[in-house]
Amino acid sequence: MRFLSYFGSKRFDQLVELNYGFEKTVRWGVFSFVARPMYYGLRWIHDRIPNYGWAIVLMTMLIKILFFPLTHKSQKSMAKMQEINPQVQALRNRYRTKLKDKQGRPNPEAQRQMNEEMLALYRKSGVNPASGCLPVLIQIPVFFAFFKLLST
Repeated sequence: MRFLSYFGSKRFDQLVELNYGFEKTVRWGVFSFVARPMYYGLRWIHDRIPNYGWAIVLMTMLIKILFFPLTHKSQKSMAKMQEINPQVQALRNRYRTKLKDKQGRPNPEAQRQMNEEMLALYRKSGVNPASGCLPVLIQIPVFFAFFKLLST
C-alpha cells in the first residue's frame, strides 16, 4: 500500500507545481472565482514590493479605487433618501392608525395606499430606494473573497 503525503508550507504555487492535486487543499471559499485572481494580483504586487503588509495595503487601495464609482453612487442615493426621510416619516405617521383594525389584524388596503403614496414621493424626488443597496451587493463577494484570501 502506497501513501502520498506532503510536509511543507501551504503555498498555492508550490502545491500546483507538485501535480498531485494538493492545490485542492487550499480553500478559497464560495467566491473562489474572485479570490483566485485576487491571489495572483496580490502575488504580482508582492513581487514588486516584497512586504506582504504593504502589498495588502496596496491591494486594498486598488479594490477601493475600482469600486469608488459604485460607492459614490450609493452614497449619493443614501443622501437623497435622508433628505426625504422627514416626508416618509410623516407619511408613515399619517397611516399608522389605519394599518391595523381594532382587533390588530392588518389592513391591506391602507398598506397599499401608503405604499402607493410612498412610491409617488420617491418618483417626485427622483429617488430609487434600491440604488443605495444594489452597489453594495455587488461589492460584497469581492470583500468576502479578499477576506478569505487573506485568511488562507
